[in-house]
Amino acid sequence: MRIFLLIAAMAAGLTLRGQVVFEPVQNPVYRFLDEMAAEGQIRINTFARPFARTFIATQLDTLNAKKDQLNKRQRYELEFFMQDYGKDLRHDMDWDRRIDLLYRSDSTFKLTVNPIFGGSLTYNENGTRVQRKIGGEFWATAGKVGMYGSLRDNTVTHALALPSYLTPLEGQNYKTIVTDNDRNDYNEAMGGISYQWKWGDISLVKDRYIWGNGQRQANIFSGRAPSYAAVYLRMYPFEWLDFQYMHGWLVSEQLDSARTYLTPTGNRRVQTNKNIAANFLTVKTKWNVDFTAGIFSP
Repeated sequence: MRIFLLIAAMAAGLTLRGQVVFEPVQNPVYRFLDEMAAEGQIRINTFARPFARTFIATQLDTLNAKKDQLNKRQRYELEFFMQDYGKDLRHDMDWDRRIDLLYRSDSTFKLTVNPIFGGSLTYNENGTRVQRKIGGEFWATAGKVGMYGSLRDNTVTHALALPSYLTPLEGQNYKTIVTDNDRNDYNEAMGGISYQWKWGDISLVKDRYIWGNGQRQANIFSGRAPSYAAVYLRMYPFEWLDFQYMHGWLVSEQLDSARTYLTPTGNRRVQTNKNIAANFLTVKTKWNVDFTAGIFSP
């Protein structure tokens, strides 16, 4: 709370510019941007995700300027996404935008709040799996500060995100110990707060990260691990140079016996600290080829 109030105070009185609000990597807009980049309509560095909403909005606006080159389905998807991400490009509220539960916008402040309702049904010869989710999300910007958050409560009739299954599903922290085919629940909370300056930004986030490229899963950070807290630093002093650094805190589930102690009602179990750190540097060339190198330290 103290850190939040400090950053909010720093933002007071600043003019509106490209604040960093990260878009969760599960959003289908990423597939659309990948398709457009593969067709040469836009050029993006797909190595690291999530992207900031302002970056996504800029790419969509670029596509909107040449939508005559897109097919009917692509134009429909572009219009659909612009109804949401267009809010990052405008300050007024009177335009053809997506309907939100709560939306406020002016020259210095933006706020969007929406409920989350969803579900899926999977059926094969082994039976039927039903998943439902309910929750809420928000994002806001003020001056050079951006913040976002979401909470989804999920219920599944069969817990498939287990070591016993070979599955592309994202890992989850189930609320109870499960065995195969057990019904279970899990919560998924993500969010963060960021501060941006002219050639960089720094964020304190709890999110999923995807680093690397691949059709099914990325080859460095796959995005399948449950979200965890991290400090995220990005620097882009030149159009052709991009540097990113991440330091995260993980749950080790390894008992630190030297710090564990007895209490009147039992014992206080303390886990061993576990961290993760990585960085990369991307150099962009005029030949539409990017060169990326970095260091990963689990």
